[in-house]
Amino acid sequence: REIKRFLFQTIGLSLALELLAAAILALRLMTQRDLTLVQAFYQGLFHSVCAFCNAGFSLYPDNLIGLRHDSIFLFTIMILVVAGGIGFLALSEIYFRVCDKRKKHAVLSLHSRMVVTGTVALIVAAWIGFMALEWSGALASLSSFDKAVCSLFQSVTPRTAGFNVIDMAAAAPATKFMTMVLMFIGGSPGSTAGGIKTT
Repeated sequence: REIKRFLFQTIGLSLALELLAAAILALRLMTQRDLTLVQAFYQGLFHSVCAFCNAGFSLYPDNLIGLRHDSIFLFTIMILVVAGGIGFLALSEIYFRVCDKRKKHAVLSLHSRMVVTGTVALIVAAWIGFMALEWSGALASLSSFDKAVCSLFQSVTPRTAGFNVIDMAAAAPATKFMTMVLMFIGGSPGSTAGGIKTT
């Protein structure tokens, strides 16, 4: 009974996140790329599913480089990547702790605490590392705000999502090495991500 309930919760939560994000992405694409509603929703849904599933496929030849000035688009993708990468057990536990009044003060399980701590630590460390390595390099042509957002994006996605907002060929060797380390670590157990896992 518990497995059945968890399965339905997982499917419901995944669909809700992907559809909500698809709507946000579609609205951004309509303004940024001058698309029709149908085209924008298709592209928004495609990128939403790919981000949540940590697949990293993009419909654009330059991946997401052409959208790197749209912080709302990038933050939506980042939230999906992290949500898909922390694992369904941790995601479900966090969601119901926030939304269920009976569980508001419940302590997260050891697994969920390890997953959240590991994920946050990796993102923050990689964010700082990416800014330090590429501020005057691959990010040089961007504003300070865009540099910070793109650095955060590049710290979130390498761990298996694979989206990019800079030309990785122009990145420094140290940045490429850091990206490979993040790719090797990957996401968390029971998630859509690969790698040796954050725990």
